[in-house]
Amino acid sequence: MDRIGQDWTGLDGAILRRSKLFSVVILANRCTGEDQMKTKVSKAAIAPKANVQDVVSRVLSETVLSISQARAEIGNISGDRPDKSTMIRWITRGASGVRLDGCKVSRDWVTSTEAINRFIVARTQKAMS
Repeated sequence: MDRIGQDWTGLDGAILRRSKLFSVVILANRCTGEDQMKTKVSKAAIAPKANVQDVVSRVLSETVLSISQARAEIGNISGDRPDKSTMIRWITRGASGVRLDGCKVSRDWVTSTEAINRFIVARTQKAMS
């Protein structure tokens, strides 16, 4: 198994290096001596962050739900309630490059019904493209 930050040679002669969030592939063309660098985002990469102030304002101006209420809401739609840690991961890191809008109020995370709808729409669009 390859280690993070360690170089190795692929079957096609490409020199590869894996980082924590990105799989970086350096393609070395042995015939021409040219190097090309391509970066491929791994599935573990973090979704881009939106402006925090905008997200908080938007969530708090909508129909606010606790994580437990949001789990029940998604359970009503899909028939299966996601775990609390999954919901928090969707807020903090995202899923498939899409984040669930949410904010931390005191010790608890909150989201909104509208944020759940936007999350489902964005993930569906990503899956269909």
